[in-house]
Amino acid sequence: MTSSSQAARGLAHYHAVEAQLAGRSIGASAAEEAGARRSGELADQAQSSLVVRATMDGRVLTPQPGEFVDQQVGSGEALLTLAGDGAAGGQGAQRLRLYIPAGEMNRIRPGDEVALAPPGWFTIVRMRLTPLEGEAATLPVGLIAHQDYKGIQLPTFYCARMALPVGSPRLALGTVGAAKVFGARRSLAARIAEVVVDVVREHVW
Repeated sequence: MTSSSQAARGLAHYHAVEAQLAGRSIGASAAEEAGARRSGELADQAQSSLVVRATMDGRVLTPQPGEFVDQQVGSGEALLTLAGDGAAGGQGAQRLRLYIPAGEMNRIRPGDEVALAPPGWFTIVRMRLTPLEGEAATLPVGLIAHQDYKGIQLPTFYCARMALPVGSPRLALGTVGAAKVFGARRSLAARIAEVVVDVVREHVW
C-alpha cells in the first residue's frame, strides 16, 4: 500500500506538470494527488496497527513469544501476558504471594505478624498477614522439589497476596524466599491439649 501510494503521488505530480505545460487545468491532477496522499495515510495506519504495544511497563511472562511470528491472530485475541513491576512513576506497590500449608491453617489468623528476609537483603521485613484465598493454590513450578515417589501426596497450600511496605528495596520478578508467620502465643499445655483434641477428632466420629 505504501509503495502504491508513493507511485500514485509521483504520477499525479507528473500529470500536473504536463497539464501546466500544455495550458490545461490541473484540477484533475490535484484530486489525483489528494487521493494518493489519502492512500498513503491509510497505509501508515495499517502499518502502525501491525505493531503490538504493551499497555504498561513490565516483563513478558508468555513462554516463547517468538512463535507468534507469521501466525494469524483474531481481533481481541490475547497475545502476551505481562507482569508490571510497579516502578513506572511510583505507581503500585510490589506484591508477593505467601503459600501456607493447609495443616497450619488452624494455627494462624489474618493479622498475624509475617517476617521475611528476601535474598540479598540485610534486614528483616515485617508485615501483617492478609486474608487467605478461599481455594487451594497450585504451587509454581520449581518452588518445591518434585516428588517422584508414588503414593505420596504433596500437602495442600493456600495463598495470601501481600504488598511490601513502601520504601522496600525492589525485588526481581520471580524471587523466591522463606517467610515466618508468628501466630498466637500458647503455653505448652495448650499445645498438648490441641494435639490430643486433633487426634480424637480424627479417630472418633
